[in-house]
Amino acid sequence: MSGTPPDGTYPGGQHLPQEGRLGFFATCIGVIKNPETTFSRLAEDHPVRWALALVVGLAFLGSLINSGTLSSSTLFGREIGFALKLGYVVLSPIGAIVAVAFWAALLMVSSRLLGGKGTYRGLFVGTAFADVPAALHLPVLVIASAVGPILGAIVGVIGLLFFAWTMLLTVYAIQANNQFSTARSIAALVLPLGLFLVLSFALTFAIIILFVIIAIVA
Repeated sequence: MSGTPPDGTYPGGQHLPQEGRLGFFATCIGVIKNPETTFSRLAEDHPVRWALALVVGLAFLGSLINSGTLSSSTLFGREIGFALKLGYVVLSPIGAIVAVAFWAALLMVSSRLLGGKGTYRGLFVGTAFADVPAALHLPVLVIASAVGPILGAIVGVIGLLFFAWTMLLTVYAIQANNQFSTARSIAALVLPLGLFLVLSFALTFAIIILFVIIAIVA
């Protein structure tokens, strides 16, 4: 990058030419077409409001699609299917923001352990925009909800591919925010993922041992 200030001006107050600025949708397209340059821009400008809008929008649309798969329930003999779906749609964006904030915090810790000097704000924005492929995954969810479990395996494979794409973009976000090499960026991503896997296996193993002990005692 050329060192353009985040406010879009050159030294002396001269504004950055219009072609040097990207709008929200142009940035989303840039994440897909030219991720390295786009994440470098995001690391400089860190537009938090855009990141929040993206997270909320994707979560809201995804919850609208998935709410159709929720089964109706009863409470005290009264149907609460609509209330359940409404609560899911309303709370999903909040949960998505919390999840992105927590994930960015984990990446921030791992980046600092590897010598990174980037900001949490920049990493939060980068992590949010790394999920842009989820917008392309929404049509798959629509088809899956319409077809049902018939194409479940195919939908699952497609979901894994989109997850891998998101992780690749997260590497770009870490790299741009901390001025890391590619190898160090991958390491910063793998550390929290590895910790999560280790804790998951440890918890699963502990539950199995607990059931075995209960079965022996009983």
